[in-house]
Amino acid sequence: MALNCDHKTQKITITKKTVKITNGNDAEFPKAQKKEGKFHLPWETEHQPPGTFTNFKYFFQLDDSGVPNETKLNEEPLMQMMAVDKNRIENPPHNGIRVTWLGHASALFQLDNVNFLVNPNFNERGIKYYHPGDDKRYRKPVYTVDELPRVDCVFITNTHFDYLDLSSVRLLNDRFGDMILWYVPMGVQAWMSKAGCGNVVELDWWKEDEVDFVDHTILNDEGEEEETNTTTFNIACTPSQNYHSRDLADDNACLWCSWVVISPRYKIFLAGATGYQDQIFKSIGRRYGPFHMCALPIGGYEPAWKFAYGNVTPEQSVMMHKDLLAMCSVALSWGTFSHSNEYYLEPPQRLKDELQKEHLSEMQFFLLRHGESRLVEIKEADDNDNDQSAENAHVKMNGHVETNGHTVGGDGDIDGTVVLGGITVGAIDVVDADAHGDVDIHVGGTTITSSEGETVHIGGDVVVDDHTVITSHHTAVDDDDAKRRSRCTTQ
Repeated sequence: MALNCDHKTQKITITKKTVKITNGNDAEFPKAQKKEGKFHLPWETEHQPPGTFTNFKYFFQLDDSGVPNETKLNEEPLMQMMAVDKNRIENPPHNGIRVTWLGHASALFQLDNVNFLVNPNFNERGIKYYHPGDDKRYRKPVYTVDELPRVDCVFITNTHFDYLDLSSVRLLNDRFGDMILWYVPMGVQAWMSKAGCGNVVELDWWKEDEVDFVDHTILNDEGEEEETNTTTFNIACTPSQNYHSRDLADDNACLWCSWVVISPRYKIFLAGATGYQDQIFKSIGRRYGPFHMCALPIGGYEPAWKFAYGNVTPEQSVMMHKDLLAMCSVALSWGTFSHSNEYYLEPPQRLKDELQKEHLSEMQFFLLRHGESRLVEIKEADDNDNDQSAENAHVKMNGHVETNGHTVGGDGDIDGTVVLGGITVGAIDVVDADAHGDVDIHVGGTTITSSEGETVHIGGDVVVDDHTVITSHHTAVDDDDAKRRSRCTTQ
Protein backbone atom coordinates (compact mmCIF):
# COMPACT_ATOMS: atom_id res chain seq x y z
CA MET A 1 0.00 0.00 0.00
CA ALA A 2 1.33 3.40 -0.91
CA LEU A 3 1.88 5.86 1.91
CA ASN A 4 1.47 9.61 1.76
CA CYS A 5 4.93 10.06 3.24
CA ASP A 6 6.30 8.37 0.10
CA HIS A 7 3.88 9.63 -2.52
CA LYS A 8 2.36 13.07 -2.77
CA THR A 9 -1.36 13.29 -2.20
CA GLN A 10 -3.12 14.56 -5.28
CA LYS A 11 -6.53 15.49 -3.93
CA ILE A 12 -9.27 14.77 -1.42
CA THR A 13 -12.82 14.13 -2.56
CA ILE A 14 -15.39 14.80 0.16
CA THR A 15 -18.55 12.70 0.14
CA LYS A 16 -21.27 13.56 2.65
CA LYS A 17 -23.29 10.43 3.33
CA THR A 18 -25.89 11.14 5.98
CA VAL A 19 -27.10 13.85 8.26
CA LYS A 20 -29.29 12.68 11.10
CA ILE A 21 -30.77 13.93 14.32
CA THR A 22 -30.40 11.59 17.26
CA ASN A 23 -33.34 11.79 19.61
CA GLY A 24 -32.53 12.01 23.32
CA ASN A 25 -33.73 13.18 26.66
CA ASP A 26 -34.49 16.89 26.31
CA ALA A 27 -33.48 17.55 29.92
CA GLU A 28 -30.09 15.89 29.56
CA PHE A 29 -29.45 16.96 25.96
CA PRO A 30 -31.12 20.40 25.64
CA LYS A 31 -31.04 22.50 22.49
CA ALA A 32 -30.63 26.24 22.26
CA GLN A 33 -33.93 28.04 22.01
CA LYS A 34 -34.54 30.51 19.20
CA LYS A 35 -36.97 33.32 19.89
CA GLU A 36 -37.58 36.29 17.61
CA GLY A 37 -34.54 35.41 15.54
CA LYS A 38 -32.15 35.10 18.50
CA PHE A 39 -30.66 32.03 20.16
CA HIS A 40 -30.94 31.63 23.95
CA LEU A 41 -29.29 29.19 26.32
CA PRO A 42 -31.70 26.56 27.67
CA TRP A 43 -30.17 26.70 31.17
CA GLU A 44 -29.71 29.30 33.89
CA THR A 45 -26.31 31.00 34.23
CA GLU A 46 -24.53 32.71 37.10
CA HIS A 47 -23.11 35.42 34.82
CA GLN A 48 -24.56 37.41 31.93
CA PRO A 49 -23.05 38.00 28.48
CA PRO A 50 -21.29 41.37 28.22
CA GLY A 51 -23.52 44.17 26.97
CA THR A 52 -22.88 47.70 25.80
CA PHE A 53 -22.30 49.08 29.30
CA THR A 54 -19.96 46.21 30.22
CA ASN A 55 -17.88 46.69 27.09
CA PHE A 56 -17.79 50.46 27.67
CA LYS A 57 -16.65 49.91 31.26
CA TYR A 58 -13.96 47.46 30.19
CA PHE A 59 -12.65 49.95 27.64
CA PHE A 60 -11.34 52.08 30.51
CA GLN A 61 -9.79 49.22 32.52
CA LEU A 62 -6.04 49.18 33.01
CA ASP A 63 -4.22 46.44 31.16
CA ASP A 64 -2.78 44.07 33.76
CA SER A 65 -1.71 41.37 31.29
CA GLY A 66 1.92 42.46 31.57
CA VAL A 67 2.90 41.34 28.09
CA PRO A 68 6.56 42.36 27.64
CA ASN A 69 8.35 43.32 24.45
CA GLU A 70 9.34 40.69 21.92
CA THR A 71 12.87 40.33 23.27
CA LYS A 72 11.56 39.47 26.73
CA LEU A 73 8.94 37.15 25.25
CA ASN A 74 11.66 35.24 23.41
CA GLU A 75 13.42 34.63 26.73
CA GLU A 76 10.32 33.11 28.33
CA PRO A 77 10.35 29.30 27.82
CA LEU A 78 6.58 28.99 27.31
CA MET A 79 6.59 31.82 24.78
CA GLN A 80 9.40 30.56 22.57
CA MET A 81 8.50 30.09 18.92
CA MET A 82 9.19 26.70 17.39
CA ALA A 83 10.83 26.48 13.99
CA VAL A 84 8.64 25.70 10.97
CA ASP A 85 8.89 22.00 10.20
CA LYS A 86 6.81 21.22 7.12
CA ASN A 87 8.12 17.66 6.96
CA ARG A 88 6.87 16.91 10.45
CA ILE A 89 3.29 17.91 9.70
CA GLU A 90 3.18 16.95 6.03
CA ASN A 91 1.00 13.88 6.61
CA PRO A 92 -1.12 12.41 9.40
CA PRO A 93 0.70 9.86 11.58
CA HIS A 94 0.17 6.17 10.94
CA ASN A 95 -0.81 5.73 14.56
CA GLY A 96 -2.02 8.21 17.13
CA ILE A 97 -3.10 11.84 17.13
CA ARG A 98 -0.75 14.69 16.26
CA VAL A 99 -1.78 18.16 17.41
CA THR A 100 0.07 21.35 16.49
CA TRP A 101 -0.70 24.61 18.27
CA LEU A 102 -1.06 27.48 15.81
CA GLY A 103 -1.70 30.07 18.53
CA HIS A 104 -4.76 31.12 20.56
CA ALA A 105 -7.70 28.81 19.75
CA SER A 106 -6.20 27.55 16.48
CA ALA A 107 -4.78 24.06 16.17
CA LEU A 108 -4.04 21.47 13.51
CA PHE A 109 -5.14 17.91 14.24
CA GLN A 110 -3.84 14.98 12.18
CA LEU A 111 -5.20 11.47 12.56
CA ASP A 112 -6.48 8.53 10.53
CA ASN A 113 -5.39 10.00 7.18
CA VAL A 114 -7.21 13.32 7.73
CA ASN A 115 -5.95 16.82 8.59
CA PHE A 116 -8.34 19.31 10.16
CA LEU A 117 -8.14 22.79 11.69
CA VAL A 118 -10.13 24.33 14.50
CA ASN A 119 -10.82 28.10 14.58
CA PRO A 120 -7.97 29.10 12.24
CA ASN A 121 -6.68 32.64 12.81
CA PHE A 122 -3.54 33.85 11.06
CA ASN A 123 -4.37 37.54 11.56
CA GLU A 124 -2.30 39.92 13.68
CA ARG A 125 -5.47 41.12 15.38
CA GLY A 126 -8.39 39.21 16.75
CA ILE A 127 -10.94 41.31 18.62
CA LYS A 128 -14.14 43.05 17.69
CA TYR A 129 -13.06 46.59 18.50
CA TYR A 130 -9.56 47.43 17.40
CA HIS A 131 -7.79 49.90 19.67
CA PRO A 132 -5.05 51.79 17.81
CA GLY A 133 -1.71 50.47 18.99
CA ASP A 134 -3.23 47.95 21.42
CA ASP A 135 -4.76 44.48 21.53
CA LYS A 136 -2.64 43.19 18.73
CA ARG A 137 -1.45 39.65 18.49
CA TYR A 138 1.74 39.61 20.55
CA ARG A 139 2.71 36.15 19.28
CA LYS A 140 2.44 35.74 15.52
CA PRO A 141 1.62 32.32 14.07
CA VAL A 142 4.62 30.11 13.36
CA TYR A 143 2.97 28.56 10.33
CA THR A 144 1.42 30.53 7.50
CA VAL A 145 -1.41 29.12 5.40
CA ASP A 146 1.08 28.38 2.60
CA GLU A 147 3.16 26.27 5.01
CA LEU A 148 0.25 24.10 6.15
CA PRO A 149 -0.23 20.56 4.87
CA ARG A 150 -3.35 19.61 2.96
CA VAL A 151 -6.39 20.72 4.97
CA ASP A 152 -9.44 18.47 4.63
CA CYS A 153 -11.79 20.01 7.16
CA VAL A 154 -12.21 23.12 9.35
CA PHE A 155 -14.33 23.45 12.50
CA ILE A 156 -15.66 26.84 13.65
CA THR A 157 -17.05 27.01 17.19
CA ASN A 158 -18.27 30.61 17.38
CA THR A 159 -18.30 33.89 15.51
CA HIS A 160 -16.03 35.99 17.73
CA PHE A 161 -13.41 37.74 15.65
CA ASP A 162 -10.53 35.82 17.22
CA TYR A 163 -12.25 32.51 16.39
CA LEU A 164 -13.70 33.30 12.95
CA ASP A 165 -11.30 35.51 11.05
CA LEU A 166 -12.30 36.63 7.57
CA SER A 167 -8.78 37.06 6.19
CA SER A 168 -7.79 33.58 7.37
CA VAL A 169 -10.90 32.04 5.80
CA ARG A 170 -10.08 33.72 2.51
CA LEU A 171 -6.45 32.58 2.61
CA LEU A 172 -7.52 28.99 3.19
CA ASN A 173 -10.08 29.23 0.38
CA ASP A 174 -7.51 30.69 -1.99
CA ARG A 175 -5.18 27.76 -1.42
CA PHE A 176 -7.51 24.79 -0.96
CA GLY A 177 -10.85 25.87 -2.45
CA ASP A 178 -13.54 23.19 -2.41
CA MET A 179 -11.12 20.61 -0.98
CA ILE A 180 -12.07 21.97 2.47
CA LEU A 181 -15.25 20.94 4.25
CA TRP A 182 -16.33 23.61 6.76
CA TYR A 183 -18.39 22.77 9.85
CA VAL A 184 -20.18 25.71 11.46
CA PRO A 185 -23.01 26.21 14.00
CA MET A 186 -26.48 27.32 12.98
CA GLY A 187 -26.75 30.70 11.28
CA VAL A 188 -23.13 30.91 10.10
CA GLN A 189 -23.47 29.25 6.70
CA ALA A 190 -24.59 32.43 4.93
CA TRP A 191 -21.52 34.29 6.23
CA MET A 192 -19.25 31.46 5.09
CA SER A 193 -20.80 31.36 1.63
CA LYS A 194 -20.37 35.13 1.30
CA ALA A 195 -16.70 34.67 2.24
CA GLY A 196 -16.33 32.24 -0.67
CA CYS A 197 -16.61 28.86 1.05
CA GLY A 198 -18.20 26.18 -1.11
CA ASN A 199 -18.60 23.11 1.11
CA VAL A 200 -20.25 24.26 4.32
CA VAL A 201 -22.18 22.07 6.79
CA GLU A 202 -24.32 23.95 9.31
CA LEU A 203 -25.46 21.94 12.33
CA ASP A 204 -27.59 22.44 15.43
CA TRP A 205 -26.71 21.08 18.87
CA TRP A 206 -26.86 17.28 19.12
CA LYS A 207 -27.10 16.96 15.36
CA GLU A 208 -24.73 14.48 13.75
CA ASP A 209 -23.08 14.11 10.37
CA GLU A 210 -21.17 11.33 8.66
CA VAL A 211 -18.59 12.17 6.01
CA ASP A 212 -16.24 10.17 3.80
CA PHE A 213 -12.81 11.60 3.03
CA VAL A 214 -11.60 9.94 -0.16
CA ASP A 215 -7.84 10.30 -0.57
CA HIS A 216 -6.46 9.95 -4.10
CA THR A 217 -2.72 9.29 -3.91
CA ILE A 218 -0.28 9.37 -6.84
CA LEU A 219 1.85 6.21 -6.94
CA ASN A 220 4.51 7.30 -9.41
CA ASP A 221 6.13 10.48 -10.68
CA GLU A 222 4.29 10.27 -13.99
CA GLY A 223 0.93 10.32 -12.23
CA GLU A 224 -0.23 7.26 -14.16
CA GLU A 225 -1.15 5.17 -11.12
CA GLU A 226 -3.44 6.18 -8.30
CA GLU A 227 -4.51 4.65 -5.02
CA THR A 228 -7.78 5.55 -3.30
CA ASN A 229 -8.36 5.34 0.45
CA THR A 230 -11.66 6.22 2.09
CA THR A 231 -11.86 7.28 5.74
CA THR A 232 -15.25 7.80 7.40
CA PHE A 233 -15.58 10.37 10.18
CA ASN A 234 -18.61 11.02 12.36
CA ILE A 235 -19.17 14.60 13.48
CA ALA A 236 -21.46 15.84 16.25
CA CYS A 237 -22.35 19.44 17.06
CA THR A 238 -22.55 19.79 20.84
CA PRO A 239 -23.44 22.65 23.23
CA SER A 240 -21.26 25.33 24.74
CA GLN A 241 -21.97 28.49 26.73
CA ASN A 242 -21.27 31.59 24.71
CA TYR A 243 -22.97 34.26 22.62
CA HIS A 244 -22.89 35.84 19.16
CA SER A 245 -22.23 39.56 18.76
CA ARG A 246 -20.36 40.16 15.55
CA ASP A 247 -22.42 43.14 14.45
CA LEU A 248 -24.44 45.67 16.40
CA ALA A 249 -27.74 44.55 14.88
CA ASP A 250 -27.44 40.74 15.05
CA ASP A 251 -26.79 39.78 18.68
CA ASN A 252 -27.29 36.02 19.05
CA ALA A 253 -28.57 35.65 15.50
CA CYS A 254 -26.02 32.83 15.09
CA LEU A 255 -25.45 29.86 17.36
CA TRP A 256 -22.20 28.81 19.06
CA CYS A 257 -21.09 25.24 19.77
CA SER A 258 -18.45 22.67 20.54
CA TRP A 259 -17.61 19.72 18.30
CA VAL A 260 -17.13 15.98 18.66
CA VAL A 261 -14.93 14.39 15.98
CA ILE A 262 -14.94 10.59 15.78
CA SER A 263 -12.50 8.88 13.41
CA PRO A 264 -12.25 5.12 12.87
CA ARG A 265 -9.89 4.86 15.86
CA TYR A 266 -10.10 8.05 17.94
CA LYS A 267 -12.48 10.49 19.59
CA ILE A 268 -11.67 14.20 19.89
CA PHE A 269 -13.60 17.01 21.58
CA LEU A 270 -13.18 20.67 20.51
CA ALA A 271 -14.54 23.02 23.15
CA GLY A 272 -13.96 26.37 21.46
CA ALA A 273 -14.81 29.33 23.71
CA THR A 274 -17.21 28.47 26.50
CA GLY A 275 -18.26 29.25 30.02
CA TYR A 276 -18.52 26.38 32.48
CA GLN A 277 -21.70 24.32 32.78
CA ASP A 278 -21.01 21.03 34.50
CA GLN A 279 -24.13 19.11 33.50
CA ILE A 280 -23.71 19.83 29.80
CA PHE A 281 -20.10 18.67 29.65
CA LYS A 282 -20.95 15.61 31.71
CA SER A 283 -23.74 14.86 29.24
CA ILE A 284 -21.32 15.17 26.32
CA GLY A 285 -18.91 12.85 28.11
CA ARG A 286 -21.62 10.28 28.74
CA ARG A 287 -22.96 10.40 25.21
CA TYR A 288 -19.73 10.49 23.20
CA GLY A 289 -16.83 9.90 25.60
CA PRO A 290 -14.44 8.86 26.83
CA PHE A 291 -12.31 11.06 24.56
CA HIS A 292 -8.77 10.30 23.50
CA MET A 293 -8.04 14.04 23.33
CA CYS A 294 -9.89 17.23 24.24
CA ALA A 295 -8.94 20.76 23.15
CA LEU A 296 -9.88 23.00 26.08
CA PRO A 297 -9.48 26.76 26.67
CA ILE A 298 -7.57 28.03 29.70
CA GLY A 299 -7.29 31.82 29.22
CA GLY A 300 -9.32 35.00 28.71
CA TYR A 301 -11.20 35.04 32.02
CA GLU A 302 -10.34 38.33 33.80
CA PRO A 303 -12.24 40.38 34.81
CA ALA A 304 -14.98 37.89 35.57
CA TRP A 305 -17.76 40.49 35.22
CA LYS A 306 -16.95 40.69 31.51
CA PHE A 307 -15.57 37.27 30.58
CA ALA A 308 -16.93 34.63 32.97
CA TYR A 309 -20.10 34.03 30.95
CA GLY A 310 -18.26 32.79 27.85
CA ASN A 311 -14.82 31.77 29.14
CA VAL A 312 -13.48 29.33 31.71
CA THR A 313 -10.70 29.63 34.24
CA PRO A 314 -7.91 27.02 34.25
CA GLU A 315 -9.57 25.41 37.27
CA GLN A 316 -12.86 25.11 35.40
CA SER A 317 -11.02 23.73 32.39
CA VAL A 318 -9.65 20.93 34.55
CA MET A 319 -13.22 20.25 35.68
CA MET A 320 -14.22 20.05 32.01
CA HIS A 321 -11.38 17.58 31.41
CA LYS A 322 -12.85 15.35 34.10
CA ASP A 323 -16.50 15.88 33.09
CA LEU A 324 -15.72 14.91 29.49
CA LEU A 325 -13.87 11.73 30.51
CA ALA A 326 -10.76 12.92 28.70
CA MET A 327 -7.76 10.68 28.37
CA CYS A 328 -5.63 13.75 27.68
CA SER A 329 -6.27 17.41 26.88
CA VAL A 330 -4.36 20.17 25.10
CA ALA A 331 -4.59 23.73 26.40
CA LEU A 332 -5.74 26.38 23.92
CA SER A 333 -6.93 30.02 23.97
CA TRP A 334 -4.04 31.63 25.82
CA GLY A 335 -0.66 33.26 25.22
CA THR A 336 -1.48 34.98 21.91
CA PHE A 337 -3.83 37.98 22.16
CA SER A 338 -4.05 40.50 24.99
CA HIS A 339 -7.85 40.32 25.08
CA SER A 340 -8.27 40.01 28.82
CA ASN A 341 -6.57 41.34 31.92
CA GLU A 342 -5.07 38.31 33.63
CA TYR A 343 -1.26 38.24 33.67
CA TYR A 344 -0.25 36.61 30.39
CA LEU A 345 1.55 33.68 32.09
CA GLU A 346 -1.11 33.17 34.76
CA PRO A 347 -3.24 30.61 32.85
CA PRO A 348 -0.48 27.97 32.51
CA GLN A 349 0.63 28.47 36.12
CA ARG A 350 -2.91 28.13 37.46
CA LEU A 351 -3.40 25.09 35.24
CA LYS A 352 -0.26 23.48 36.68
CA ASP A 353 -1.38 24.23 40.23
CA GLU A 354 -4.84 22.80 39.64
CA LEU A 355 -3.48 19.64 38.03
CA GLN A 356 -1.33 19.01 41.07
CA LYS A 357 -4.28 19.69 43.35
CA GLU A 358 -6.44 17.22 41.42
CA HIS A 359 -3.63 14.63 41.20
CA LEU A 360 -3.44 14.88 37.42
CA SER A 361 -0.19 14.97 35.51
CA GLU A 362 0.98 17.60 33.06
CA MET A 363 1.02 14.93 30.39
CA GLN A 364 -2.69 14.35 30.81
CA PHE A 365 -3.40 18.08 30.33
CA PHE A 366 -0.49 19.52 28.42
CA LEU A 367 0.72 22.87 27.12
CA LEU A 368 2.38 23.47 23.78
CA ARG A 369 4.60 26.29 22.66
CA HIS A 370 3.70 28.23 19.52
CA GLY A 371 4.12 25.95 16.53
CA GLU A 372 4.92 22.91 18.67
CA SER A 373 3.57 19.48 17.69
CA ARG A 374 2.75 16.61 20.01
CA LEU A 375 2.07 13.06 18.86
CA VAL A 376 -0.04 11.05 21.28
CA GLU A 377 -0.35 7.34 20.74
CA ILE A 378 -3.14 5.49 22.51
CA LYS A 379 -2.57 1.87 23.39
CA GLU A 380 -5.52 -0.05 24.78
CA ALA A 381 -4.66 -1.91 27.96
CA ASP A 382 -4.26 -5.67 27.64
CA ASP A 383 -6.62 -7.94 29.55
CA ASN A 384 -3.74 -9.18 31.67
CA ASP A 385 -2.38 -5.69 32.25
CA ASN A 386 -3.70 -5.50 35.80
CA ASP A 387 -2.20 -8.90 36.60
CA GLN A 388 1.19 -7.75 35.35
CA SER A 389 0.94 -4.56 37.35
CA ALA A 390 0.23 -6.54 40.50
CA GLU A 391 3.34 -8.62 39.96
CA ASN A 392 5.56 -5.59 39.44
CA ALA A 393 6.96 -3.53 42.30
CA HIS A 394 5.50 -0.04 42.65
CA VAL A 395 8.13 2.44 43.76
CA LYS A 396 6.88 5.60 45.48
CA MET A 397 9.21 8.46 44.58
CA ASN A 398 9.87 10.25 47.85
CA GLY A 399 13.50 11.18 47.41
CA HIS A 400 15.17 11.83 44.10
CA VAL A 401 16.86 9.93 41.30
CA GLU A 402 19.17 11.46 38.74
CA THR A 403 18.46 10.11 35.26
CA ASN A 404 20.06 11.68 32.22
CA GLY A 405 20.89 14.72 34.26
CA HIS A 406 17.33 15.32 35.43
CA THR A 407 15.88 14.86 38.90
CA VAL A 408 12.71 12.82 38.65
CA GLY A 409 12.14 12.14 42.35
CA GLY A 410 12.47 8.96 44.36
CA ASP A 411 15.41 6.92 45.60
CA GLY A 412 16.14 3.30 45.18
CA ASP A 413 15.72 0.40 42.82
CA ILE A 414 13.45 1.34 39.92
CA ASP A 415 12.23 -2.06 38.80
CA GLY A 416 8.73 -2.80 37.65
CA THR A 417 6.41 0.18 37.51
CA VAL A 418 7.57 3.59 38.69
CA VAL A 419 4.83 5.80 40.09
CA LEU A 420 5.34 9.55 39.89
CA GLY A 421 3.02 12.14 41.37
CA GLY A 422 2.71 15.50 39.67
CA ILE A 423 5.43 15.07 37.08
CA THR A 424 6.01 17.21 34.06
CA VAL A 425 6.52 15.13 30.93
CA GLY A 426 7.07 16.11 27.32
CA ALA A 427 8.64 19.58 27.50
CA ILE A 428 12.28 20.53 27.11
CA ASP A 429 12.66 21.56 30.74
CA VAL A 430 11.29 18.35 32.23
CA VAL A 431 11.17 16.60 34.75
CA ASP A 432 9.91 18.18 38.01
CA ALA A 433 8.21 15.77 40.40
CA ASP A 434 6.73 16.54 43.80
CA ALA A 435 5.97 12.89 44.50
CA HIS A 436 4.07 13.43 47.69
CA GLY A 437 2.71 9.92 47.34
CA ASP A 438 -0.30 10.98 45.25
CA VAL A 439 -0.40 8.48 42.43
CA ASP A 440 -1.84 9.52 39.10
CA ILE A 441 0.50 8.70 36.28
CA HIS A 442 2.48 5.49 35.93
CA VAL A 443 5.77 5.62 34.08
CA GLY A 444 7.57 2.36 33.50
CA GLY A 445 10.71 2.35 31.41
CA THR A 446 9.47 5.00 28.98
CA THR A 447 11.05 8.13 27.58
CA ILE A 448 8.97 11.17 26.72
CA THR A 449 10.50 13.78 24.44
CA SER A 450 9.78 17.27 23.26
CA SER A 451 9.02 18.11 19.65
CA GLU A 452 12.65 19.07 19.16
CA GLY A 453 13.86 15.62 20.07
CA GLU A 454 15.52 16.48 23.40
CA THR A 455 15.24 13.40 25.56
CA VAL A 456 14.49 12.76 29.21
CA HIS A 457 15.05 9.15 30.25
CA ILE A 458 12.84 7.67 32.93
CA GLY A 459 13.55 4.05 32.14
CA GLY A 460 15.11 1.68 29.69
CA ASP A 461 13.06 2.02 26.51
CA VAL A 462 12.96 5.15 24.40
CA VAL A 463 10.05 6.80 22.65
CA VAL A 464 11.49 9.47 20.38
CA ASP A 465 10.47 12.58 18.51
CA ASP A 466 7.44 14.39 20.03
CA HIS A 467 6.02 11.02 20.99
CA THR A 468 3.81 10.19 23.95
CA VAL A 469 2.36 6.72 24.48
CA ILE A 470 -0.76 6.41 26.59
CA THR A 471 -2.44 3.21 27.74
CA SER A 472 -6.13 3.68 28.35
CA HIS A 473 -8.03 2.02 31.18
CA HIS A 474 -11.82 2.16 31.37
CA THR A 475 -13.46 1.82 34.77
CA ALA A 476 -17.22 2.02 35.37
CA VAL A 477 -18.15 4.62 37.96
CA ASP A 478 -21.53 5.36 39.53
CA ASP A 479 -23.77 3.40 37.14
CA ASP A 480 -23.92 5.41 33.89
CA ASP A 481 -20.81 7.47 34.50
CA ALA A 482 -17.30 6.40 33.60
CA LYS A 483 -13.82 7.71 33.78
CA ARG A 484 -10.64 6.96 31.93
CA ARG A 485 -7.19 7.09 33.43
CA SER A 486 -4.10 7.56 31.32
CA ARG A 487 -0.75 6.08 31.81
CA CYS A 488 2.44 6.18 29.86
CA THR A 489 3.89 2.79 29.05
CA THR A 490 6.58 1.13 27.02
CA GLN A 491 5.73 -0.41 23.71
